Amino acid sequence: MNPMTSMRPDESVDVGVHDYRAISKAVVFALVLSLAGVAALLSALFLVLPAFGLLSGLIGVFQIRRYPTELTGLKPGYFAVGLSGLLLVVGSGLPAYEYATEVPENAQRVAFWELQADDRPAQPRIPLTALQLDGQRIFIKGYVHPSVQKCGFVDG
Repeated sequence: MNPMTSMRPDESVDVGVHDYRAISKAVVFALVLSLAGVAALLSALFLVLPAFGLLSGLIGVFQIRRYPTELTGLKPGYFAVGLSGLLLVVGSGLPAYEYATEVPENAQRVAFWELQADDRPAQPRIPLTALQLDGQRIFIKGYVHPSVQKCGFVDG
């Protein structure tokens, strides 16, 4: 006797259909952000990607633990959290190490803006901070771009 033919319309039989669980959208988003966050190793500007990947991954893992019968993706969530955390630490550690070690020995780090002349007419053309650095080894990172607003030369 066939079990399907003897059933009444209101009866149901489990024929190997498994309960469907959706993949957490937060985990998918965290995976995308953590994989894109590899760019944080190239520039500190991209550290926002693993930061949001870490946050999204933690939200996704929390949601999956809260609703285990509705959501899935716990292992990819852990992977996204781990990768984002690693990229966040390494991506911020590299610029910090570079900043700490880029100044040569016996030199002082000076920002270019510290050497700019004051705009007020009664002030000397050479700022006091620049005069105090006379004869010392200094380190200025970057490049000098001439400003269109003022060149520092007096007409006359």
